Amino acid sequence: MAEKRTDKKIEKRSEKKIDKKAEYEKLKKQLKAAINRKKDLDQQLAKLEEDIFNKETKYLSEGATHGNIIKGFENFTKNSSSSAARNKKIQFTDEDRIFSLSSSTYVRHLKRIIASNANGEMNAAVSDDEVDSEGTGSSRSRKR
Repeated sequence: MAEKRTDKKIEKRSEKKIDKKAEYEKLKKQLKAAINRKKDLDQQLAKLEEDIFNKETKYLSEGATHGNIIKGFENFTKNSSSSAARNKKIQFTDEDRIFSLSSSTYVRHLKRIIASNANGEMNAAVSDDEVDSEGTGSSRSRKR
């Protein structure tokens, strides 16, 4: 009788182990799928940010002679026959990029570039997630 109880306990334990292993494998699959989905979303986000950056550059460049919403329309109201007014172009900087700078991932990317340039080299091993608020790589070194 004691032998049957022991056998049942062993069976229950092995069933629990099988259940836990199956749950582990299921969670592992879900994690891999989530990681792949995140990579896809990161790529889509990077493409969108690049498109925004390019359109913003185009807008700021085209508006350099007449003005734009960010720098104003000073040259637009001046006499257009004046060659000095036509030749005067409004310069724009990265600080004028209100759309690109509104993206935290773009800002982290800029900080990473600045930190890399300050170090004198592009360190591809430092990801955007590892750049701290001062633009320097954190002590963690993790590859994606």
